[in-house]
Amino acid sequence: MKRKLRVVFVIALLTATGILGFQVYWLNQAYTLNKHSFVQMATVTLQRSIDNYFLQNEPKPKGQTDKSGPPISFITTRNDTTLSAQQSRVSFGIADLHSLQVIMAQALFQLGNKSFNLDSLTQTYKAALLKENIHLPFRLSLTDTAQMNAQGQENPIKGYATIHGKDSIIYATFPDSNTWIWRRTFMALEVSFLLILMTAFCLWYMWRMIWKQKQLDDLKNAFIDNVTHELRTPIATLKSTHEALLNFGEVKDREKTIRYLELNARELEQLEGKVDRLLDLTRLESGGQALGLEWVNVSALLSALFDQHVHSGVRLKVTYNLSGVFVWSNPQALADILSNLVDNAIKYRREADAEVEVVISGLLSGWALEIKDNGIGIAPNHLPHIFGKFYRVPSGNLQPVRGYGIGLSYVAALVKQLQGSIEVESTLGQGTCFTIKFPQSWIQ
Repeated sequence: MKRKLRVVFVIALLTATGILGFQVYWLNQAYTLNKHSFVQMATVTLQRSIDNYFLQNEPKPKGQTDKSGPPISFITTRNDTTLSAQQSRVSFGIADLHSLQVIMAQALFQLGNKSFNLDSLTQTYKAALLKENIHLPFRLSLTDTAQMNAQGQENPIKGYATIHGKDSIIYATFPDSNTWIWRRTFMALEVSFLLILMTAFCLWYMWRMIWKQKQLDDLKNAFIDNVTHELRTPIATLKSTHEALLNFGEVKDREKTIRYLELNARELEQLEGKVDRLLDLTRLESGGQALGLEWVNVSALLSALFDQHVHSGVRLKVTYNLSGVFVWSNPQALADILSNLVDNAIKYRREADAEVEVVISGLLSGWALEIKDNGIGIAPNHLPHIFGKFYRVPSGNLQPVRGYGIGLSYVAALVKQLQGSIEVESTLGQGTCFTIKFPQSWIQ
């Protein structure tokens, strides 16, 4: 089972590492793709804005796109000098018409001897970027190709134009472009990160369920082993007395017959009590059993309990600090609580100078039972689990202590039914103290 758990853990770890590595790779690829898309969009938009700038600042040439139509012609004047284009028949499409319009607009711009207004182009470019849902500050700069080659300047976002007879380049610089690109990348990454968290949670939950299943399996095996050993004793006793009476003529001896029958009755009574405890625990946990309440003399219960352990070799002590004599409770439930805790203290005692003390005291908000011992104690890692059903603390070097592992679980269920609370403090090698608190209104 442990080997299988290790294999599952390694597979889950490799799966989580693979998912994380793939997401890092995907993030890098997404960033590169978004950056390329941004540069391409900004570049196309810049060139379109430059073209529109020239078209908006000069009259468009007149012409026709029909292949069979009349020839295109235009005439412009500058300083009484007539510039004419020889008429000819041209065949072209819409894209060619736009390119021709831009070329002619730039030519007319040069002939008009107008200065290039970079601020006006900036406004045109900004409006075009907003249409593409790009809200980023930018700066435009103008240089010619000769200066660019001399300075070695390289900016991927650039547009081309012929200004005053020079081939010029207009650069767009976006200081916050990386932030914008990462923001777009992380918008998609949020979904991916959520999926990673869900996958990690599923792996963790699967591991937790497997581990709990293993613990339940161990508890089941321990419970079966304990029940088997607990049943062997009464079965062996009943079998031996039955054979003695049946096969060896002991039935003719009235005194032995009575003794054997009394022994059988005690064994059957103990066996019945163990079965009833299992059934009672199930009913208590399911809430199907309500406890009847009455006035109970706690001191009398303790005296009867201590009489049963007078020959146990353990020093038993009672400290009674309660203002009243009776408490409103269930006598059988209270007796079972005290009996289980005192029995455990005696079972897990140290061989020398063993002592068990029961303290009954009043509190500001109720009254309390404390069962203290100076036994072997309980390790801290076992304390959170001792009230679990079928959980048993290893007895260490002590002789094996048999039981079903339901004693403390049964005690906790009874305390809950009596509207109380139970706590435990223990130091390994020094002893254990169970504290049970009940409501104040139940004292008389």
